[in-house]
Amino acid sequence: LSVLPTHRLVRWPGPMTGDQLQERMQQGMTVTEITQGGRETLIAEVLNRMNEIDNSGGMPAFGVYHPGEDRAFLLSMQDETISRSPSLVDKPEVLQELDVVVLSDLLIQDYLGLSHEQCVHDGLVSYLSDSDVALDEAVKESVLQESYTPLLFLLNPTKVEQVLKVADSDNIMPHKSTYFYPKIMTGLLLNKLNDGEHIQLLGTEA
Repeated sequence: LSVLPTHRLVRWPGPMTGDQLQERMQQGMTVTEITQGGRETLIAEVLNRMNEIDNSGGMPAFGVYHPGEDRAFLLSMQDETISRSPSLVDKPEVLQELDVVVLSDLLIQDYLGLSHEQCVHDGLVSYLSDSDVALDEAVKESVLQESYTPLLFLLNPTKVEQVLKVADSDNIMPHKSTYFYPKIMTGLLLNKLNDGEHIQLLGTEA
């Protein structure tokens, strides 16, 4: 059993340039722009660097892609960021360690200024587990929409150990933080009855 990442396509209400995005993220993140190559290459490189940081036990790392300008950035959280964040500082440590919490509470709420309530009410966030599909959707929206700026945030997957740690501490995983694979099959199982066949219901006499 593994947990796949659930990336976020955020719709910033209005115009935002790549430089403005970078400035906002620099409040508590080390921002490195990834250059050279087409958009697929940029995304692949960002995901690769995020994975390397995650495997080395480093601080949470994210990718963000601005499809309107075809610019990609690697975001690495700084050591003192959590203690400076009004949204994170009072949360239990097991939740502070989750990338999805850092993304939703720090990057989206604190740095972009989009509250959870606003995101839900105005439909400002879409959740996509496949990075290729997420990239295609971000590019498509950047071409078709002028009222908002799509920003694609990329995450590392939540670890199974982190899910268990949150459960053991009697806390609740945040919305859209896990995408387990393979999925357990669910549905209805039907048994065809032949003409004249009788069935016995549970708890009734034959």
